[in-house]
Amino acid sequence: NYSEPIPETRIEFELGVSYDVPPNLVKKTILGVVHDEALVAKDPAPDVLLVDYAPSRITYRVRVWTREFGRDDPIKDRIRSGIYYAFARNGISIPFPTQTVVLKETQQAVVDRAAVETLLKRVAIFATLE
Repeated sequence: NYSEPIPETRIEFELGVSYDVPPNLVKKTILGVVHDEALVAKDPAPDVLLVDYAPSRITYRVRVWTREFGRDDPIKDRIRSGIYYAFARNGISIPFPTQTVVLKETQQAVVDRAAVETLLKRVAIFATLE
């Protein structure tokens, strides 16, 4: 029951940001967006936590409170959209996942043709083949 014992409920989501951006700037930018969202409660105060140093990004968790639990998806959409534009204005990038692929050259195996023919002739179904 999301309306008990208090009508407020917390909404949270995570997003990744480039390692090039200082965490204080990221948090300040996100909180600026969250504070401007009418459906987000001012008390308890929203917060932004750095939760992981992932392979291609720093992961932040955004936590806000609302009295409109049934509108949690639209609230997340409005906040995420606002963050996107605020990041663009502040030169903060949301990185694409990266993966490094290392290709290794293999040596061609040397095949002893005569040995292969001898082995194949020992197998009954291959014995009659040239």
